[in-house]
Amino acid sequence: MLLKREARMPNPLDREDTEYLAQKMGEALEEISIITKGIKNYVKNITIGERPGQYGFPVDRRVRIGASISINGGEPRPLT
Repeated sequence: MLLKREARMPNPLDREDTEYLAQKMGEALEEISIITKGIKNYVKNITIGERPGQYGFPVDRRVRIGASISINGGEPRPLT
């Protein structure tokens, strides 16, 4: 989309500003990608059972999300 309009920007300052903003947007997207990478596995691998409360997430002992975790609808147990 940006490249379609590139020819309509004859002003060198506008072109420079646009390049700078595009680079900053790329950096921001890269940061978002890094941050959401770990969450992707939880969402992608969620399991939902037949009854309410029966759900589970893959457990990664390196990450602590809260004080306890419930797996497959069982009683919450403390994270160790």
